[in-house]
Amino acid sequence: MLDLATNRLPWHPTSFIGRQQEINQLCALLQRQEVRLLTLTGPAGVGKTRLSIEVGTRLIEKFADGVFFVPLASVTDPQQVVMAILQTLSIDEVGTVSPLASLQTALRDKELLLILDNFEQVLEAGTVLAALLAACPRLKMLVTSRIVLRLLAEWEVMLSPLSIPPTDPPLDPDQLCHYEAVALFVARAQAVKVDFALSSATAGVIATICTRLDGLPLAIELAAARSKYFSPQQLLAQLKDALAILSQGASDLPERQRTMRAAIAWSYQLLTEPERQIFRRLSVFADSYDEEAAATVCNAASPIPISVLEGMLSLVDKSLLRSLQHAEHAPRFQMLTLLREFGLACLTSAEEVEPTREAHATLYLKLAEQAPVEREQKQWHDRLEQEHSHLRAALAWWLEGTSRAKQEATELALRLCLALSEFWQRRGHQREARDFFERALQQREGVSKELQARALYQLFLLETTQDDYQAAEAHLAESFALSEELGSGRDCVVCLTGFVRLALIQCQHEVVKTRVAELRRRCQVVADDASLGLALTFFARSCWLQGDYAQARELLEESKRCYQRAQSPYVLLPQTHLARLLFLANQDLAQAQALAEQCLKGWQALGEKEQSASTLNLLGQIALFQGGLALAQSLFEQSLAIVEETLDRSMRAEMLLGLARLCLQRHEPERACELFQEIVTLLREIGSRQILPAALEGWGFALARTCRPGQAAQLWGAALLRRESAGIKRQPIEVPFYESQVREVRSQLGESRWNAAIAQGKDMTLEALVAHVKAAEPAALPHREVGEPSKTQEPENNSPLPAGLTERESEVLRLLAQGLSNAQIAERLVISPRTVTTHLSSIYGKIGVSSRSAATRYAVDHNVI
Repeated sequence: MLDLATNRLPWHPTSFIGRQQEINQLCALLQRQEVRLLTLTGPAGVGKTRLSIEVGTRLIEKFADGVFFVPLASVTDPQQVVMAILQTLSIDEVGTVSPLASLQTALRDKELLLILDNFEQVLEAGTVLAALLAACPRLKMLVTSRIVLRLLAEWEVMLSPLSIPPTDPPLDPDQLCHYEAVALFVARAQAVKVDFALSSATAGVIATICTRLDGLPLAIELAAARSKYFSPQQLLAQLKDALAILSQGASDLPERQRTMRAAIAWSYQLLTEPERQIFRRLSVFADSYDEEAAATVCNAASPIPISVLEGMLSLVDKSLLRSLQHAEHAPRFQMLTLLREFGLACLTSAEEVEPTREAHATLYLKLAEQAPVEREQKQWHDRLEQEHSHLRAALAWWLEGTSRAKQEATELALRLCLALSEFWQRRGHQREARDFFERALQQREGVSKELQARALYQLFLLETTQDDYQAAEAHLAESFALSEELGSGRDCVVCLTGFVRLALIQCQHEVVKTRVAELRRRCQVVADDASLGLALTFFARSCWLQGDYAQARELLEESKRCYQRAQSPYVLLPQTHLARLLFLANQDLAQAQALAEQCLKGWQALGEKEQSASTLNLLGQIALFQGGLALAQSLFEQSLAIVEETLDRSMRAEMLLGLARLCLQRHEPERACELFQEIVTLLREIGSRQILPAALEGWGFALARTCRPGQAAQLWGAALLRRESAGIKRQPIEVPFYESQVREVRSQLGESRWNAAIAQGKDMTLEALVAHVKAAEPAALPHREVGEPSKTQEPENNSPLPAGLTERESEVLRLLAQGLSNAQIAERLVISPRTVTTHLSSIYGKIGVSSRSAATRYAVDHNVI
């Protein structure tokens, strides 16, 4: 007879956190008439047991005869499952009747829910469950298992790890607490250290910890328990060997749950030997992969006696592998980070690391060296982006881990670097690319000179992007010398294009002209229309910087023809430069806009980030000139968001220049001063000359509008000196505004003070000038702006804004107070999430708060919403 006194579930000393969606889903399924057997699957440590108990607690009132929890972790014989259920329900066996028959008789008319926990090691007892369900029509079962049961009546729900926050852009503490993994970490850390709190200083570190642990509850609880001894920063550092430190769980936990390694080992031991081979060999994959790649790598150390695909599907069923479905492509597979670490340890123990790693690295070198036609470039770069983690792992193996001869390994690494160089450049991975090239070239002794020459040229390009011109010139010269020695005419032409690029950056206009002439001569012998087209584009820019717009336009037309002969999609490059020339020379604004819009579509179709950013910036300048301030801001912020991904500081300065000019148009001179100062400082650090005069002049405009005419004139003097030394003419579209500002300030100062200020600006070093301007106290704002407002300016918003907030900051604060996330604010305002984070940082500083909730209270108190 069923003893209802045992109708209770295990008590847990800790609070249950998160999983509300899963609880609702499981409760709803178990109340559906057709669902009799529900299996909750998932990897080790994902929290199946704890969730099943919580679901059972919620459903006690729904089952007339109760909910019973049957622990099976200690049961290894499938025949003992019935005895475990009888014991839990306090049912006595009847004479010579079998235990199963006794159980069927006792439960025949009962409406109850059985929770069978840890069923994976007694799967053969699945037939018992089927027999019970057949004999007891009102009985339902919730089974937790790392392996599916494969019964006809089975419904399966796979439990995923807890939600984890993004680490970029960083979130504030209030936002982080909405993520289940973080909430669990904080709660368990407070249990061992009552004063533990999530703060602005630790928020990013804790988010990274939770991400590093895949959001697995057991791993998070084990890590959080160490908060008693270590700070979050120290704990994160220890997670380099996560399985070693995720130990010492509570003594009242089952043995297999006291360490993360033991929890995973429990699953590993249940595998067949071929499945173990597949599991440990798949651990070399750093991210997701397809069936073909898996088969190649898994069979490298020795042939697998079963189908690799069937083995992987079995591992998915056993919660050791995840299948990632995609509507348009074949499924890919992925292993959680902690499972990978366990698998790699097993791979080492089996002495299979070398052949498996070599097969993995060789596979991805072969992939990278495929040469798609240019019209498929975007799709190809998308593919390389998907496989990027594997490509990194291959490079790391040949540079650090392989037992190959150093020369051979370095050549393989350089081949892979060269195969990835265009992808790295186009997709904004320049810093990482430079690191790999430098590491490989440091051990290049004995490597073929051809490989060295090509690698040195790519390193030059990367150093140029990162404004390291001295190193760039040295490596370019070395590449050119090796190419000359090898008699490689085409590589010499490519290097000459590099010399043109470098000379343009440094405003060495005569060098540009000389190098292009030399390149033309060489191209008569070695036809390389693409390189000549690129050099002519650089030459055109040199000409318009000097004010020769007719020559610049002729060169861009010739460049376009070169790219067309080469059948290159980068014919967009001279077209984009032509649009910029038409705008800056104030020749045809409508044509400039139409051409820029057309080019933007082309760059985006190619997946070309830097050129997309540059073209967005150009369109922003056009919109600003036409008076579309909101559109201009959106375009500038889009371009800046892209450039921040690429880490190109020169381009970042150019993008900020647009935003600074926008602030001038919006009558925000203080903010404009901040931006212009940042631009000038950045340009001084990197030694970039092309836009420095314009930045200095813009800073002067902003200072003039804050009643600092003397310092404005000093900056204009500094700009004049740098225009003269670099041969940079003021662009025609900039002249009217510049001249009107100069007249106003010159009138205010008088001729002698004006001349003195200009002379001072020319005499001071840039570093001294920046320090001088920063140190001087600004005067009170005038009653009117210096200079006449542009006819294109939008009306100024005269409504009072609290705490010195700008209009955009007030708008961001209002949306925050309405409960919108950073992503939702970014979407509403058509800006990047990173820009929203920047605005919030400024807002918090101005209103003196440190969290979203405090900012919301401020917004309510000051009628911002």
